[in-house]
Amino acid sequence: MECSPSCHCHPNLERIRECNIVKRLPLCNPQIQNGVMIVNPTSGMVLDASCHEVKLQCYTGNTSQLWHLECTRNGNFFIINIGNGKVLSIEGGVTSSANLITSEKHGGVNQQWSINHCDNTIVNSCSNLVIDIKEECFCPGTNLIAFPKHGRDNQKFCLQYA
Repeated sequence: MECSPSCHCHPNLERIRECNIVKRLPLCNPQIQNGVMIVNPTSGMVLDASCHEVKLQCYTGNTSQLWHLECTRNGNFFIINIGNGKVLSIEGGVTSSANLITSEKHGGVNQQWSINHCDNTIVNSCSNLVIDIKEECFCPGTNLIAFPKHGRDNQKFCLQYA
């Protein structure tokens, strides 16, 4: 896969596509506190929280594209954006097709996630909803939504050290 001409690829794009960087480490390892990117290996683009709604964007190195994981008491985790300090949330609760946003941490089930290493999906802890690139549109600025798991490339993500 080549990087889109309108994007700046992360220097480790080859490693990103392999989806093998962070998944072998404990998810709440203190090393991860320095930040990871959440990367779609098909597009090479990352989750970006520079706006209220989380979008797919080309890698820029901005802190809005860096995240850290914070363990919950029940073994799941919060995904916290380093740029704004807010938590990745399903807007309005656990609802299919709802936008992913960042919001203040309140500990609700719409903010708790786990990673399925078998299929590289990031799953809401109380549903079968996963992070999904809306309508399989691998273009900068596309919204991310919570959607039932089907396993196509628009639902696959890797954690990559920044």
